[in-house]
Amino acid sequence: MKALLTISVFLTLSNVSGQLTVDKSINFTATDSSKNQVVGHDEPFQLDHAVNVNSAVKSVLNFSNSVSYANNIINVNRNIPEQNYQTGMSIAFISNFSCDDSVQITIDGGDTAFITKSITELLDTNNIAVNQYVELIYDGTNFQLLNNTQACPSGFVQVNNNYCIQMNEYGPMTIYDAMAFCDTLGGQLCSLSDWYYACQKTDLNLQDMTNNWEWINHGMDHTSDAATVGNGVCESILTQQSELWQGGNTAIFRCCYYR
Repeated sequence: MKALLTISVFLTLSNVSGQLTVDKSINFTATDSSKNQVVGHDEPFQLDHAVNVNSAVKSVLNFSNSVSYANNIINVNRNIPEQNYQTGMSIAFISNFSCDDSVQITIDGGDTAFITKSITELLDTNNIAVNQYVELIYDGTNFQLLNNTQACPSGFVQVNNNYCIQMNEYGPMTIYDAMAFCDTLGGQLCSLSDWYYACQKTDLNLQDMTNNWEWINHGMDHTSDAATVGNGVCESILTQQSELWQGGNTAIFRCCYYR
């Protein structure tokens, strides 16, 4: 079997990319056909080199050198001036601001374009927060926000990039009323893993996490829909769990908001 080997070389100086082509044949001679392969090479990134959508997006993803925000416009500097944005080009940065509504962006002094989510919807004040990783891709008209992360609602604290948890407990209520209450806040009753992870993060300053039992949204076995945890220490979730799922029982609880 013969193949033409193309080696991709990424040049880190001056943000330049290039390819080195070795115009020689490779002879695979292993008796085990699974050994006849080339491994450890980079994905091709030229349009005529068997590029796919995933590698195309990777090849144009650039991390910004500086970002500023004023008058609802994000100014991004990549030190690669480009007046005309190409469909599929991407930009990523860590925000040093919280956004207002209807945000626009300009890159290296180029044209101003709106940033949208869900294809056509303009951003609102919940979409970009301080120290958030922001990744955008140009669709030919607007820059689409790829990682649409919502800010934590009032009364919640951020646990990690995936979810927020309420600072204070609520109730007591039945499990069904607790679930309905969390739904009105746009969240859900915390799962066992979400509650346990947040409980161990002392820097969150969560109130009353271990002074009584709290509802969690977790099926203990095939006969139950929920359980209560947290009486004593965070680790009690591993050894002490009480099934109080029947409709008449009540317990304290707190909600989680998934971003």
